[in-house]
This record gives sequence, structure tokens and C-alpha cells, in this order.
Amino acid sequence: MLKEKSYDVIVVGAGFAGGIVAAKIAQEGLDPTNGERLKIALIESGPYFKGKPRWGYGIPSRRQLFTHIPQDMRQRASAARRAPGGWWTHIGVGGGSLMWGAKGNPPDDNDYEWWARETGVDWTRESMKPAVDELLRIWNSHTIPDKLLQEYHFRFRDVAQSMGYKTEKILVHRKNCIMCGSLYEAQPQCRYDAKMSTLLSHIPAAEDHGVEIVPHTKVEQVIIEKRGAQWAATGVWYREKDAPAQKAEAKKIILASGASTVSLLYASGYGPRDLLGDQLIVENPNVGSHIEGHPRAMLGGVTARFKDLIVHEPGDGNSGFWFLDDKDSQGGERLFVFSGSDSQSSGFWGAHTYALSEWAPEFGHKHKAWMRDNWKVWRHIAGGSFRGPLVIYSHSSAPKGRILPDESLEFDQEHPIIKKRRKESLDLLRSLFEKMGAQEIRGDTEGDGSLRPGMIHEVGGCRAGADRKNSVVNSNFESHDIANLFIVDSMTHPRVTSLFSGGAVVAVVGTFAAQRMIKNYFRRSQI
Repeated sequence: MLKEKSYDVIVVGAGFAGGIVAAKIAQEGLDPTNGERLKIALIESGPYFKGKPRWGYGIPSRRQLFTHIPQDMRQRASAARRAPGGWWTHIGVGGGSLMWGAKGNPPDDNDYEWWARETGVDWTRESMKPAVDELLRIWNSHTIPDKLLQEYHFRFRDVAQSMGYKTEKILVHRKNCIMCGSLYEAQPQCRYDAKMSTLLSHIPAAEDHGVEIVPHTKVEQVIIEKRGAQWAATGVWYREKDAPAQKAEAKKIILASGASTVSLLYASGYGPRDLLGDQLIVENPNVGSHIEGHPRAMLGGVTARFKDLIVHEPGDGNSGFWFLDDKDSQGGERLFVFSGSDSQSSGFWGAHTYALSEWAPEFGHKHKAWMRDNWKVWRHIAGGSFRGPLVIYSHSSAPKGRILPDESLEFDQEHPIIKKRRKESLDLLRSLFEKMGAQEIRGDTEGDGSLRPGMIHEVGGCRAGADRKNSVVNSNFESHDIANLFIVDSMTHPRVTSLFSGGAVVAVVGTFAAQRMIKNYFRRSQI
């Protein structure tokens, strides 16, 4: 429960962006009226696995928890937005970084230009460089040394280059990692506190500087009131577990809950008239619209196995090389292809998964002989639909999506542009596998199967821009329509970035947002 009923700042959501914003404002910001420390509350609907990080060693209280996904740390997302029956969202102080770690690349140089072209936002490479540099330093970002990679990675690189592609190494974010490979990339964090997340990199600093961290508490509404001629955010209604809803006031409200931010704004009466009807308080048709991301219909579809390649990923996956396949100079149909064998749904990392794989014969004597003869001889790329090489489809020129009040995503994954690009991506993977010397290749041959609904890495639902006609917040993350309301999460990004859009992009933008907010509102010179 919140200790106070009135704060200088309330941050809703303690994930990639929220944890960073709370920490930086607490560390570097001051109450501009008196120069004193700010009263900041960081509210998170999930649990808090508290403890100081010990890079590369871990702490006993977390080691046990992070061996497998704790049941109270995940919840099934809306089936309409995710694949029915199998997609989870992860809650807790640290947010998505608890599940995925600090994966991804900062924005590509082209992304800044595309953002400006989309909405007129002034997020340039030069202005965002201090945020990028700060984050990469804190996260100890680097590439894996050649001696720790496998022959598979180098063959991927060489074949891609022979096909005319420029390859680069994948960026990883770890500190004192022993490359044990003991966890799948899809498992939460690292039991040795080596894989970065905001739970390790920013939350301890936030708490050290007086941020009140409030777990297991859901914000149900932002309080929007009329102040003279202008609407203003004045506080939140929140609920701790089964307790009655309570009210907390704040001078600034910062939303950092990803796609859930859109739902919270709808519940608060802020959004499009056609969706909110009588519940509308402040209208902005861009709230929940312009959703872009990576269509799940594009993921996977082709698998292979090799007789002479080991595909075990050092340090639990997503290492190696990547390249881009473009269809136009604007990046409108870009494929990001990387060698990392992602292990969602578990990969072939042990005899049990090998025995149950699609490659194995029926159980019996044939299966026993096959296991005996092949287990230590055959090496392969994992045999599921979301594994490597993994293709991410960025900047589709197909129509963008929209989040509805029931949290479903209105999006046409059957659009001809998406289906055409999917077929091209499958052909590319088959050609890549063949040139790499695969013994057997399986998967969708026409490009029209396994079209899974929804997106991942959604952006745009509260996108930043120079004009409220096509955006929700300005370049300083302030709502165009409601004073004292800020949004700093992935929903503010005008377009999905063109490389691997993991948490690194959200963290960079969150760092940048905090820098701007401190400069504009929480500096000593303003006293």
C-alpha cells in the first residue's frame, strides 16, 4: 500500500521504461520549489523480487526463483492479441526484462529519420546519443568474442555474405557472464545476476534514492479533472489485491505500462470517441491507433537439422550474427534475420526434448535405436516455429492495427503484403539452410500456413509527435491534451525500430525521456 496520499511523481509500471525513469528522476532530479528530494512512487501490479545485484554470482533469495518462471510472475495475455493458448505476459518489478533480459539493439541511424518522417518528433541521433551511451555503459553491452561462438554462427555469416548481405554481430547485455548456457533465453533473468534487466540495473538505485516501490498493486484509473480551461491529471485510483480502491494524488503522472497503457487511458476516459462513447472525458482519436510491430504470422515456419553443426548458443541464446533484407529504400518491407536460435517453447538442449521432437520416430525399438545412434551425432537448429535463424518483419506497409477496449488487437494479419513477405522470408530461410549444408529441411512450403494472430513488440498506440492530429504526446513525452500526464513506454514510438526491437529500445527511450523530464521540470536552476 502507498505510504503517502500525495506525491510529486507517480510512475505506473516498473518495467524497462518505468524503472529507469523512476531511478533517474530520483537520482538527478530535485523539487524545483525547494531543492529537496522528490517524493516518487513506482507502482507495479506484479511481485518484487528484492535484492542487491551481485553480477555473475547472484543472491540466494533470487537464484531459486529464477531457475523457472514463477507462477505469480506471469499472466496470460488477451487471446485476441496473442496466440491462443500459448502466449504469456510477464509482470513484476523489472517488467518484461524479468522474462527476456535486456535483449535488442538501440535504434538504427535510419530509425531516427523514419520517426521524424512519421510524426515530426525531434528524436534525433544526436539528441538521443547521451541516452544510448549511458544505457550501453550501465548494461555492459558488447558482442560475444569469436572464440565463444560455434561453427554454426560462422557458417551462417559466411553464407549470408555469399548471398550479398552485410552481416554484423548481435549485441548482448551481460556482466560477468560465464556463458554457462544453463537457462533458455526465454526463462526469466539469470540466476547469477549476469543478464541485464532493470530489476538489477536501475531498481536498486531507485530505492536507494527514496523511491517508494509498491508491488502487487494495480492502477485502475488516472484521475483527469478540469483546471480552468485545461484538463489535468491529478492522481490515480489504485487497488492492492482484493482491497477497496484508493486514491493517491500527484503533481506528475508517468505511464510506463506498454500496451496496457492504452487500456488504462481508455478506463480513464481518454481516447477515441467511437470506442469510449459516454465514458469519454478527453478525446484523442490517436490513442490506441497506429499500432505497429512484428506480425506473429511472420515468425518461424522453417526448421532444419545438420549432421556436422552444433547449435548450442553460448550464454543462453541469441548470439552470433545478423543481416537485413530490404525491399525498398525506406525500409518499408524490412526483414531482420539473425542466427540466434531462440528457445521459446524450449529448444533441443537435452535428450528429453530430442526424444520428443518432430524428427524422432514413434516410440519403440526404432526410437531407442535412433536415440542411441543419433543423439551425439546429429546437431540441428531447434525444431519449433519461433526459432532460428529468427526472422523479424519490421515496418510493414500493410495497414496498422488498433487496440480495442477489450484489449484485443484489430489487425489484418492476412493482408496480401504480409502474406507475400512471409513467403519471401520462408524462401530466404530455405535457401540459407541449403547453402549451410542442412541434411533435412522442413516447414511451410507455400507461405500460407501457420498464420498466427497478433503482434509482438507493439508500438505506436500513444505515439509521440509534433502535432496532436497524428500523435498523443509531444517530443517531451507530455500529453497534448492533459497537463501533468506523461507517457514514456513503447507506445510512444512512432514506428517499430528496424533491428531487433527488444527491451533495449524501450530502455533507451526511457532514459532519454527521464533526461528531458529532469531538464524541463526537476532542475535546481528552476528554484
